[in-house]
Amino acid sequence: MDPSAASYQGRSSASVAMLQAVGASLVFSCSLRPLPRKTRTKDSALKTFTAFVVLSFSLLLSACGGSDIASGASKMSSSDYLLHNISVWNGVVQIVDPWVSGERGQSLMADAIAHKPLEQYKIALAGQRKALAANTQANTMMASGVPDNAKELDAKLVATLKSADATMAAMEQIAALPDGYTNETLAPLGKQLQTTANGLVADIQALNTAQRAYSKEHNVPFQEVQQ
Repeated sequence: MDPSAASYQGRSSASVAMLQAVGASLVFSCSLRPLPRKTRTKDSALKTFTAFVVLSFSLLLSACGGSDIASGASKMSSSDYLLHNISVWNGVVQIVDPWVSGERGQSLMADAIAHKPLEQYKIALAGQRKALAANTQANTMMASGVPDNAKELDAKLVATLKSADATMAAMEQIAALPDGYTNETLAPLGKQLQTTANGLVADIQALNTAQRAYSKEHNVPFQEVQQ
């Protein structure tokens, strides 16, 4: 069976801009007075978090096909490496998606803006970061098998893994705020989240471009899959 692989569709510039504004939105929300109870709606409570939703990992990387790595081979073939690269990132997507584009992240930001206790999120995020670390370790263990023609692509995967963890770490810092935290303590963490989100967007775009270029250069077919 011919190996095949899939990669992200390009994000629209508007969506990227919205994601990059997420930290700023959180900071801005800290300077606003709460609306009177009679005029507050569920939508207004989540309004400042809308930007986070646009980093949707709904188009997951997927790969299928046979492996032709010979037993004891020191280097992967180009097709097998691309399959590995995409599989590692697929694992990261499964971990990060609920927090950067799903209900878990929305709930965290809504509760932070409302100054609610965040302990439950701190515990959950710590567990997710451990899972991310395991994924990164799995990739590191394969470093000796990366073909020479894939060194640049592998470096972009490593950079994106770091950015994903940094974004989760920024969220974990917000979740670690003690009860009674104020806007003054929340705002700097919002700025940090904005910075890490910017980095994650840039690294995802670079990885996506590199995967497509590598597949074209080495004749590994891509298949877009929407989940």
